[in-house]
Order: sequence, then C-alpha cells, then structure tokens
Amino acid sequence: MDINVRRKQLKFQAWHRGTKECDILLGKFADSFVDDFITSQLDQFAQVLDQQDVELYAWITGGILPEHLETNKVYKSILGYYS
Repeated sequence: MDINVRRKQLKFQAWHRGTKECDILLGKFADSFVDDFITSQLDQFAQVLDQQDVELYAWITGGILPEHLETNKVYKSILGYYS
C-alpha cells in the first residue's frame, strides 16, 4: 500500500473513533504528526488505534502506560503531546 494512502486512512480512523473525546485527542495528534511518520511509526500508531476508546482515554488523560504498549514510541509521544 502507498504510504500516503495509509497515512490518510490512519488519520481518518483517528478522527472517527466512536467517542468524541478520543476523536479529538487522537485526531489532533494525527493531524500534527502522521504526515511525517515512517512505516514503523505508522504501524505503532495503528496499534494504538486498535485499542478500545474507554481504555485509550483513561491511559492518555491519566498518563498511564499500559504494559502491552510499553515499547510503543508513538504511544509515548501521544502521552507527551498531552502532558
């Protein structure tokens, strides 16, 4: 898949999560950074987007790093973006 198409798809997914809170948190982050991500970072962002909104919102707003995302640098960037 073309990397620019993948970037657009991930940005769309970030803005259309299901809860407005996560749409805003992840959508704004995606708009700011996804266009500059390389393939490995896009993979990590996709991993974040695979999580449930309720958990993501709690993790982001609480600054908690879930064990299964502890090596995900993009997730850590999201936490830093909102801290």
